[in-house]
Amino acid sequence: MSENSCQVNASEDYFCSYEDLTVHRLMLSDVPRMAAYKNAILSNKSYFEGSVVMDVGAGTGILSLFCALAGAKKVYAVEASSVSSVAKEVIQENNFSDVVEVLHGRVEDAVLPEGVKVDIIVSEWMGFYLLHESMLDSVIAAREKFLKPSGKLFPDIAHLFAAPCSTPKQLALQLEKDKKFWADVCGFKMNSVGSLIAKSRENTPEVSTVVEKGDLLSSGTKLFSLDLSKITLKQLDSFEARKFISVDRDGEYSGICLWFECEFPHLSKDDLDEEKGSLENSDKSSCDRVTLSTSPFLPPTHWKQTLIMWPPDTIAAIAAENIEETAEEIGDKSKDLENSSDDSNKKWIVENGEVVGFKLALNRDSECPRRYEIQLEVLDPTEEDHPIPCECGAARCTVIAAFLQQNEESSNSSFSTDGDCDVDD
Repeated sequence: MSENSCQVNASEDYFCSYEDLTVHRLMLSDVPRMAAYKNAILSNKSYFEGSVVMDVGAGTGILSLFCALAGAKKVYAVEASSVSSVAKEVIQENNFSDVVEVLHGRVEDAVLPEGVKVDIIVSEWMGFYLLHESMLDSVIAAREKFLKPSGKLFPDIAHLFAAPCSTPKQLALQLEKDKKFWADVCGFKMNSVGSLIAKSRENTPEVSTVVEKGDLLSSGTKLFSLDLSKITLKQLDSFEARKFISVDRDGEYSGICLWFECEFPHLSKDDLDEEKGSLENSDKSSCDRVTLSTSPFLPPTHWKQTLIMWPPDTIAAIAAENIEETAEEIGDKSKDLENSSDDSNKKWIVENGEVVGFKLALNRDSECPRRYEIQLEVLDPTEEDHPIPCECGAARCTVIAAFLQQNEESSNSSFSTDGDCDVDD
């Protein structure tokens, strides 16, 4: 099968998955998701009034209805799956057929009346850990083809966050259950099969139903931000982040927890001449931007959180190194040898204030472009160069951060920043 055939089949499978109405039931019952979009659209009513809007991946049409309720003159609801027929019925039963027009097909193939450009693109495009199975490519295609130069995207900024974490209880129970299963299959040991399965899951995301804030070893750090008004398809091919973090408590360091946030603009018609829709300039004068967050510190969403667990070999190597260091400190090599073969010691234990480092790389799958291959690598905080600035809390990084902060304050001392609500790079 050719690569193009794989891509076509993957695309068809993606859209077919949304023909299951129980999937839409799940999304429509996601309170943080629904509240964020509703508040973002209706709080910008003065901007939506009389505007032409495109809803990319409209599904059952709920976002299109929000836009119509906010006073949009015309809404093009683009939906590639057969749910488009359901959306038409939903629009009709809510008496918005004169405002919302449902277009069945991919947005890349959509055709609007000659000369028509849209003022706003609305889309709920995000996937697990922001990018997995997302529709961002389609949103970019719509932006390039249909959005006016002064147009806006809802949302317009996205961030991916990470924090070191312990194994959540639910996942730990499942792993222990799997371990016991392979230890006794009808009286036979099949641990080798279990080991192969565990090996195949390395660097594979675990979408957990329960990642509690108590599972996290720190409050987290931002990996990267996307300016949706500027990001290109090429830039989406790969991402890499090197981070060093000081843990907030003692615990077992099992992997990295990922979550995302999306921000929506807060605008009025008068903002059009002043706002350029960029990450640097996007409505900094207002602190009323609505945020949709999938953080484990906030109410859960259907996106949950994503865990990238350290491979057993990595944990075993770190554990052995820690045991050896401890043995050297107390001068008891025999204890080192005794414990090195004990499975209970094959854990990566960190202490409050300890700095840990990692490199996370996301690379687009060439055969299934909506998916990413994930690589997670341990970085030694004592040997690797830290990024500047770095918030890990190490003495050198703290001094550099203070120096940069002092310079920034000096450069800003000539003007007031009251009311400023900057968006972090």
